[in-house]
This record gives sequence, C-alpha cells and structure tokens, in this order.
Amino acid sequence: MTAPPAGSSKPPILLLGPSKPAVAAALEEAFVVHRLGPGQHIDAFPADVAREVVALALTGPSVAPRQFGRIDATVMDRFPKLACISTFGVGFEHIDVAQAAARGIIVTNTPGVHTEEVADTTLGLLLCTVRELPQAMRHLQQGRWPTGSYRLSPTTLRGRTIGMVGMGRIGQAIARRIEAFGLPIVYHARRPNAGVPYRHYPTLIDLARDVD
Repeated sequence: MTAPPAGSSKPPILLLGPSKPAVAAALEEAFVVHRLGPGQHIDAFPADVAREVVALALTGPSVAPRQFGRIDATVMDRFPKLACISTFGVGFEHIDVAQAAARGIIVTNTPGVHTEEVADTTLGLLLCTVRELPQAMRHLQQGRWPTGSYRLSPTTLRGRTIGMVGMGRIGQAIARRIEAFGLPIVYHARRPNAGVPYRHYPTLIDLARDVD
C-alpha cells in the first residue's frame, strides 16, 4: 500500500488490478494512489484509509474480479466516501451498478477503446484458422522447408456463411471487415439490432445449424 505524502491535498483512491505504468503515473498526478499487493483481497485494505478513499479504479476487469471479488454493497460499505468506481474495460457485471446508483456513486467504463483492435485480431484469428498460417510458420522455423513445402491449406472462406454471436460495437466492426471478403453474415443476439442489415437468429442452435 502506498503511504500518502505528508500534508497532501490530493484525494486518495484505490487501484485494483495490474499496475500499468502509464495509467498509474497519470493517476498519481491528481490522486494519492493506494494499491493492494498480489493475492491480497480487498478486505486486507486498512479500514482507516478506506474511510477516506473517494474512488476505486479497476485496471484489469478480467483479472481484478478474480482477486478482489464483486464490487457489491459489502465492499461499498468499507468506503463511505466512495464517489466513483471506474473499470478500465467494456463490461461492468463485476460491479453492483444498482447498489452504486442508490448510493450516488458514479460507475464508468471504457466502451469503444479496443473495438477496432479486437476486430482486427478476430480477422487475424479467422485467417490463421482457415489458412493454417501458424502451422506453416512453424514448418518454416523448424527448418523443414528444404525437404518439402507445407501443404496447401484444405479449407477456404469462399462459399461460407459467417455466424456471429452478438452484434454490438465489436460485432459490427468485425462484420464490416468480413463484408470486404464478400461473405454473407448472420448473427444471434438477445434481440435484433435494427441498425444492421444482417439476418438475426433468435436461437443460437438455429444459427449453428446454418453457418460454417
């Protein structure tokens, strides 16, 4: 845990999750930043300091909930001056939003930050799966190419229908890229998205039957 500088007027916050240097440095310009050590649960945070903390910053939404648990009423009770819970990711199911709202605590997330990057990665994985690019690279790196070329990949995207689960920001970014390949797209989501031209399947099973 970081000790606050003597006489500091900066409000204290608690940083939960992996410490990213650029993020931590920016936070430290405006706040006294406290941290918990690896493996420590939020209950280990000193109660006298917790009473002064004004914000929780979750820097690893996929990691922090596993270590610190859900940010629920019990956790919020430990931080009576809490005014903001900020999670550095799209999802916020690890935060009891209704409880936070009832207490006047602002909850923030970061939608859209990685949308295009995730979509690029998805297309990369799709191409690697169909064209067997990682396997071909290993064939080359292992020095096996003088004795024979890697096989022609047996699959193709031609003539295939792409089925997607979800059609939010990331789903639509992926779909835009798939359209450039000239492939038909269908999707399953809890409800149809009126803003997209693709066919909606009410059930995932029906979708799975009709796609490749």
